[in-house]
Amino acid sequence: MYKEDRCSCQCQKYAMAQVPMQQWGELYDWYTALCEGTIFPDLDLEFWATVNMSCPPKNCATKQEALMTEINQISFAVNDLTLYLDTHPDCMQAMELFSKLQERRHDLLKEFARLFYPLTIDSMSGNATGASGEFSWGDCPAPWEGGMCKCGTMRNAYNFR
Repeated sequence: MYKEDRCSCQCQKYAMAQVPMQQWGELYDWYTALCEGTIFPDLDLEFWATVNMSCPPKNCATKQEALMTEINQISFAVNDLTLYLDTHPDCMQAMELFSKLQERRHDLLKEFARLFYPLTIDSMSGNATGASGEFSWGDCPAPWEGGMCKCGTMRNAYNFR
């Protein structure tokens, strides 16, 4: 900031916010967590600028849709736990759940790749080539190309790790 941009009057004071530290507590089920945008009910506070968005249906018609829905839910929970662990690195309950969900996510991605196609670079092993022996990463539509499940969940929505 340049000196001439600063206010010369002494009437302005800076504010100091104090926010209580989040505590470990009850968690949403993974479907509700994805719909609400947090795994922590204590953080699910009303926000004046929200738009009511509908959640995808709980029951999907195909195995592919059901797997994709669970991958999105578990991936979201892993990402939310990552944020929590950034500020609570010594919370053993969070760390245990994080490890359990990471393993579940890995298994789901591996199963999805085995049955359909790889969603992440980590799920390429064992299914990196198609039936013709060619590299098959691009065989399916990306999210921006319409890669949506019929039950409403976007393909690869939370799989950025």
